[in-house]
Amino acid sequence: MDRDSTSIGSGLSAGGSSDSSVPKVDQMSLGVRSSRVGTTYYADSMAERGENDDGASRITTATSVGTQNTLRREDGGRYFNALNDTYFLPSDDDEHARLNKQHTAITLGLGGLYPAPEVVNSILANREGDSPKVLDLGCGTGIWALSVAREFPHCQVVGIDLAPVPVESDSLPENCRFEVDDINNGLSHFYDSFDLVHARLIASGLRDFRKSKAEIEKCLKPGGIMIWMDGDYDILSRDRNVYSIPASEYHPDGSWLTRFFYEMRRFA
Repeated sequence: MDRDSTSIGSGLSAGGSSDSSVPKVDQMSLGVRSSRVGTTYYADSMAERGENDDGASRITTATSVGTQNTLRREDGGRYFNALNDTYFLPSDDDEHARLNKQHTAITLGLGGLYPAPEVVNSILANREGDSPKVLDLGCGTGIWALSVAREFPHCQVVGIDLAPVPVESDSLPENCRFEVDDINNGLSHFYDSFDLVHARLIASGLRDFRKSKAEIEKCLKPGGIMIWMDGDYDILSRDRNVYSIPASEYHPDGSWLTRFFYEMRRFA
């Protein structure tokens, strides 16, 4: 796939645009601090966000250069998020292209944007007096969130990531917004708010997988569902009940694969 010439179906450039003259969704931070109402890096602050007459959030636009420089750091010619050192993959045009290809592969494998379509369609059905809400954690380029927002225009979709998403303002549906945040710091401002929570391949950025999973579950409304696709980065022993010990000077019979993942996390 040619990153410079191919566009993804959602209208998001496969590599993300780096043209500073193109208006981007304003995801400027209120302050680089822990995730809480009023300190999270919202497109608009949850505490101050305005509403249009139709209930849709007002999204302002601004050139992305200042935001990108504030919420990303440069290292070895690549850009990385500035909030979470645990997640070691970059946040730049090349990585955006990889994420969009990954999205395409997963969508083809699933046969759509999500598994169990009959369940999802029931959960997100258009109901009078109710606007279902969808949360996409670790949204990357925003391509899944944008696609869901277009498929379910009556729903409100929120995408969360460690770095600003490369979305041009004129391609953003009115029912979709993006926020920059580190979910390791907690999601109490989202408790009991969403009908569907989606996450995929975010475990490498979590400091405590089980704690984060429990925190994410609290974001669901009663009857809501969570769709999470990921890999377990801890290696189990052959009986699948005990985690494998990393190989070392003191454990020469340990697993070198476990050691590899251990060192990778320690380095990050």
